[in-house]
Amino acid sequence: MEPQSTEAEEFNDWYDLEHVPERQTAPGFLTAQRWVCVQGWPRYMAFYDLETVEALQSDEYRGFSGENLSPWSRRVLSRTLGGYRMEGTLVYPEDAVSVPKDEAGYMILVRFVGAGPNGAKDITDGLRRQFEVRGEVRQLRVFRNDASNGTEYIGVVELVTPLASLTIDLTQMGPDAGTVRMMNLYTPYMRRGV
Repeated sequence: MEPQSTEAEEFNDWYDLEHVPERQTAPGFLTAQRWVCVQGWPRYMAFYDLETVEALQSDEYRGFSGENLSPWSRRVLSRTLGGYRMEGTLVYPEDAVSVPKDEAGYMILVRFVGAGPNGAKDITDGLRRQFEVRGEVRQLRVFRNDASNGTEYIGVVELVTPLASLTIDLTQMGPDAGTVRMMNLYTPYMRRGV
């Protein structure tokens, strides 16, 4: 999501002082990282690794989410643009979590919406052919979300250094080439003065 330009400082205070710390205390949350978009939109992204998606149903998590949002959360969220959230299950590889920020200085996120019945295989194979052979790539993961409005996938490529070009050969995804809806490049968020 992205705050209005005049509210970026409060947005980052809220994220750093309330939003992320709350989630770090909830059972089942393994990692919490913030990223800043350097190519694409919206500007900020948070990425959480969970033991399972069911962590989002715990009493602790529900205690500060949904109808239980704090007044600060309600105010900040009401003033943001481009909000998007995905609750995905890891389909590739079988077991992996985010690379520590000191090992991955960049992340490519590719969102696929409306992939066909072989989407997991086609998308995973296409991303693997393009990225796992590159020395800059620290890790590739693919997540799936079966939502009421259809299946979507997120490809996450964690990099040590940026690629010379963010060009992806979409034909490598087979029939799912036309389902890309977002392709962003991120770098870790670093709070100034901390």
